[in-house]
Amino acid sequence: MSSTSPMFPTSELAPHQGSGLAPDFAERRRALDPAHSFIVQAPAGSGKTGLLIQRYLKLLTLVDEPEEIVAITFTRKAAAEMRERLMAALVQARDTSAFPSEMLQTQYEKLTRELAGAVLQRDASAGWHILDNPSRLRVRTFDSLCASLTRQMPVLSEFGSQPETIEDASDLYAEAAPGAITGCGIFMARIAMNWKGR
Repeated sequence: MSSTSPMFPTSELAPHQGSGLAPDFAERRRALDPAHSFIVQAPAGSGKTGLLIQRYLKLLTLVDEPEEIVAITFTRKAAAEMRERLMAALVQARDTSAFPSEMLQTQYEKLTRELAGAVLQRDASAGWHILDNPSRLRVRTFDSLCASLTRQMPVLSEFGSQPETIEDASDLYAEAAPGAITGCGIFMARIAMNWKGR
């Protein structure tokens, strides 16, 4: 991807109903270009996840294996939602009767359907069987991505055993804080001693 990062600070990213184009439709189409990187800024509920799903589908049409594409998010809930929406788009593209008539679809829905259909064609030609193997879609949290990397390279990670992710790290913070304070105190004492020696 290129290093350019066009920014779309708009409150009108949400897919619009009706047959007209969304005011930002051209920018949305441009954000699907895999030759460029983009930053999308918009409020909650404005369609950022939908745009990311469309970009993910577009990228799937260009790779040899679906595992080459990784989408990373902060929470398990967001990762599960994204994976669910990707699978729903693929299932709807497969089951064309599940779609309303062309006149009832938004531009967003039409584009998502086209992209999902292209993925299914790629899937059939490459023998991926994504609908039977949804785990091939790499939608992860930062924690799960890091954990998978340390599992793949245990010697380089120098962890010895596999680290675990915990939800509430309060006990660990309480254990680490005195050591950090002591370390800072020793460091500050050394600075003070060096300062006096000048």
